[in-house]
Amino acid sequence: MAALQEASDIDWVPLEELSPEQCAGMDATCRGRYLEPAISPLTGASAGATVIDGLQLDADAEGLFRLEGGLQVRSANSLVEAQRGSYDMSSRVLLLEEAIRIRRPGLLITGNSARVDELAARSEISLASYLLHDSAIRGNAEHISYDAEGELITINNGAFTRCEPGDNSWLLRGSDIRLDRSSGRGTARSVTLAVKDVPVFYLPWISFPINDERASGLLAPVLGSTRDGGFDIAIPYYFNLAPHYDLTLTPRLQTERGLMLGAEGRYRGQAHQQVLDLQYLPDDRLFDAVRKDLPGSDSPPVATRWLLDYQLNASLRPRWSFGVDYAAVSDDEYFQDLGSDGLLSTAQSFLRRNAVLRYSGRDWQFRASAQAFQIIDPSVSALAEPYRKLPDLSLRGDFRTDWGLEYGIDSSYTHFDRNLPENQLSQARIDAGALVEGSRLSLSPSLSYPWSNSYAFATPTLKYKYASWQLDKQALGRSSSPTRGVASASFDSGLIFERDTSLFGDDFLQTLEPRLFYLFNEYEDQSDIPLFDSSELTFSYSQLFREDRFSGKDRIGDANQLTLALSSRLYDAEGQEQARLSLGQIRHFRDRRVTLRELPGDIDREDSSALVGEFSVALGEHWRAGAYLEWNTEARELDVGNFQFQYQSDINRILNLGYRYRDVPGAARVNGIERRIDQTDVSGVWPLNDRWGLVGRWNYDLANKRNLETIAGLEYSNCCWTARVVARSWIDNNDLFQGIEEENRGIFLQFELKGLGSVLGGNVIGILNNGIQGYREREYASNAL
Repeated sequence: MAALQEASDIDWVPLEELSPEQCAGMDATCRGRYLEPAISPLTGASAGATVIDGLQLDADAEGLFRLEGGLQVRSANSLVEAQRGSYDMSSRVLLLEEAIRIRRPGLLITGNSARVDELAARSEISLASYLLHDSAIRGNAEHISYDAEGELITINNGAFTRCEPGDNSWLLRGSDIRLDRSSGRGTARSVTLAVKDVPVFYLPWISFPINDERASGLLAPVLGSTRDGGFDIAIPYYFNLAPHYDLTLTPRLQTERGLMLGAEGRYRGQAHQQVLDLQYLPDDRLFDAVRKDLPGSDSPPVATRWLLDYQLNASLRPRWSFGVDYAAVSDDEYFQDLGSDGLLSTAQSFLRRNAVLRYSGRDWQFRASAQAFQIIDPSVSALAEPYRKLPDLSLRGDFRTDWGLEYGIDSSYTHFDRNLPENQLSQARIDAGALVEGSRLSLSPSLSYPWSNSYAFATPTLKYKYASWQLDKQALGRSSSPTRGVASASFDSGLIFERDTSLFGDDFLQTLEPRLFYLFNEYEDQSDIPLFDSSELTFSYSQLFREDRFSGKDRIGDANQLTLALSSRLYDAEGQEQARLSLGQIRHFRDRRVTLRELPGDIDREDSSALVGEFSVALGEHWRAGAYLEWNTEARELDVGNFQFQYQSDINRILNLGYRYRDVPGAARVNGIERRIDQTDVSGVWPLNDRWGLVGRWNYDLANKRNLETIAGLEYSNCCWTARVVARSWIDNNDLFQGIEEENRGIFLQFELKGLGSVLGGNVIGILNNGIQGYREREYASNAL
């Protein structure tokens, strides 16, 4: 009797025997891959028939063929091999014995005995093994039943794994395992998961994927620990209700706070998508009605904690769309207490609530929206609360003549209001306009003539920026219906010079691109106009070429200035940018008198802006470097400096080195904390060998000598499973300027069985994606293999 060969051993090809083309797209931790041999198609008179071959062939009068010495039975898309067997012509049933191999596209089954019913398209194999090539799923069983029409494999008293041949690091053993290739799902009853031959847990029933299609089932539990909440575990369950909508329910337990429930529903139609996220904790055990308002109290402000987040994007008809983004929480400490991403989830000061209707035509664009906010940062005062906009309407038209002249109109109407607690404001603040509300109408016609060719461009532009307000509760002594009209002119121009050059033996195309941008905005006193939505824009290289230094329409900055800028780029032979250097500065011809402040004599008298520089370069194949600088030429000091270096030779070797500096004018310290940003940021992923690797991040505040976030972790991955353990400490964003030095600390675990998915610690990936530049792309690349 020939020895039974496992299906996985037959089609497995070691790494050293694979061609470079066959290695493409492989998981780097695998020692080889399965290659499915092609089944030669039947042609000519044999097409559509069943062809039987054997060394010895006997037949009786009733149409029973007996075959010995190695037989083959071939049909259109299957191949059956065995040492011996028989074939009944009338019933079209094939009985096989010894060294059996049954091949169908993407499937190989071996066994000691088999019955193949061609009419019923069903095969029964005993003492069997099996292999699914595409998903690398393999296993063995006492008995396998295969339904070719339904592509259903039923395994009795068998096992399932995705490990390489000879490696049974994990096995799913069950009395009844069903692999449905048509749906991409597997189910098993009376299941034991064994890791290294040690039973880990038992389940009466389990469902799992056998391809990349989504399906209902348990997702990876999320484990963690927080300073106040204690041990934290969440167990999501995913319901694949239909191809276009699903639901995830997540019970979550914090040992110090209690049990909460989360639900996320998603709907994706042909013309619109919706996502609804709900989180509810009915009774936070840390709530203390007596102590909640005392300084330093750990009590949350309310006992019932909840979150609601709803998003809608819809295409109503051609050119029309509608969107909603609404978020609300029970209290301003919700994310600090119940968020899971540390600095990320607590970095917001407001939650936005928007509803937007848009029209986008060839010449006209229309937008109607409503916008409100919820303050979630306890350090934000009521006077800093943004105004609600209801409604916020805008209409813009852009037109072009046949001879190149462009003209347009930009208009908007917005009503602003907010509910400030009047009884908590002093009379002096009320008299100064703290309660002001009202509406604003703005109109801005424009005229421009852009011109360009291969080596130069020039665009002169004229605008008139008009706005009027109708105000309630305006400051004493100020008009309740102010108006403003500012004429504006700009001229943007540049040249592009090119030359061929060589560096370090390589040929490049180098450009030299001088650019001049002149801007004139006439001065108009706007100090009697309240600030509804205007703020001063953060200075940057792109700000050198903007028409206003303020956002919104409550202020138009007066200007008589010229920007001088120079850029140079290097392009390789394939046209890819390999290096870029840009420098620029604004020269002012008069003082700037329009500000956001109302102090008399508050005039910006600087003759020039900071000298701004941007730089990026590819240092060989794997290194990239970048920098952004703002140099104060009058004080001769650095205002802003960002530096970033990244090394990435492949998806498993990433090293990031960063430094951030920003001088903050005004009060240098808040609650004893230095406001100036002076930080280093080091992060990376690095392999110790082909299986083990390190992950980490260290974000350090040099100004205040404290760690903002520290991550240290270890990864192990092979072709069969992946494990990660990450230790993390961080400071919540709300605590950064509160003088609170106590850090949050946690240890997070993830264990993934390849083929079953993550079985523990799904939030580890989120922590690493947010903390390590390049890690998210690494995971996308790994999952695509």
